[in-house]
Amino acid sequence: REALGKTSGLIRVGIINSIGQRRDRDAIPALIQLLSDTDMESASAAANALGRIGGSEAADALEKARLKAAGSLQADILNGMLMCAEKMHTDGDNKAASAIYREIHDSSPSDQYKVAAYRGLVLTSGDGACELMVKALKDNDRSGHRAVLPLLREIKGESVTKRIAALLGKVPASRQIAILEGLTQRGDPAAVPDIIKVLSSDVPDARVAALEALAALGDASVAPILAESAAKSTGMEQDIARESLNRLSDPKVRETLLRCLPEAGPAMQAEIVRALGMRRETGAVAALVKMADDGSDATRLTALKSLAMLGDGKIAGDLTGRILKAATAAERDAAEQALSAVCL
Repeated sequence: REALGKTSGLIRVGIINSIGQRRDRDAIPALIQLLSDTDMESASAAANALGRIGGSEAADALEKARLKAAGSLQADILNGMLMCAEKMHTDGDNKAASAIYREIHDSSPSDQYKVAAYRGLVLTSGDGACELMVKALKDNDRSGHRAVLPLLREIKGESVTKRIAALLGKVPASRQIAILEGLTQRGDPAAVPDIIKVLSSDVPDARVAALEALAALGDASVAPILAESAAKSTGMEQDIARESLNRLSDPKVRETLLRCLPEAGPAMQAEIVRALGMRRETGAVAALVKMADDGSDATRLTALKSLAMLGDGKIAGDLTGRILKAATAAERDAAEQALSAVCL
């Protein structure tokens, strides 16, 4: 500490860095003086050291110096202020930390610092965190979005999930997709009702993001919804709907699909039958045998393909009969392949 006034250049910078590492509070007055030093490297090192030491005295000094600084020094001072605020938050002084974050957010022209400051505001706002997150996601300020979206994994509570999910119907599609990704990572099924509504979006990418979110968060109740989406869509969206249906982990999915199978339309029946096969739902074999006999052309063909994956020798007779009654060459081929598979 005493050597600060007797050295210069890189030697002094090294001493300043050492003081910061040691968090020497007695050196704060000397470091404050160095903030206005003509040697920019010493001034920048002092800003960093004050940030590491922290406390209201260091924070106040950095704020006063920021008003006069420019260029890289101002950036170093802002970094120092952020470090002070983070330390205050860690120490439980959220009021003081929030005041620093607010000052940086409202006065800094740089998105980088606005993002860091808004993140800090959310983390230090206690019960007000959800309101700040909702406000940021509703507004068109991209720095707010960048600050808040990663926090969807960190700010806990079902009420927060519901408030954020409710925004899905109120923001543009690009923001819907980002929110859906955050809700998926959050892992709270409370978001499912609002996610389902996105499936009616006019934007294919938003619908795809919703399908992927339902695969992660949905239970058996969303299985018919995913089957219907697969039946109505084509291309990549259909592939994602099918994959999402296959990924559902709720053990009641088979029961749910079988319950709605008789009343479903032909396209949806075919998707249900396909899913039962891809999910290896061996308990659905009897229903699949019935669909192979009574379903529409597409359903019969798909049922035979699923039976090839799930069946055993017990249904060899049914498949033999299906070969004899096949309405098309494709159906006959599918029945023969299924019979061959179950007899192995």
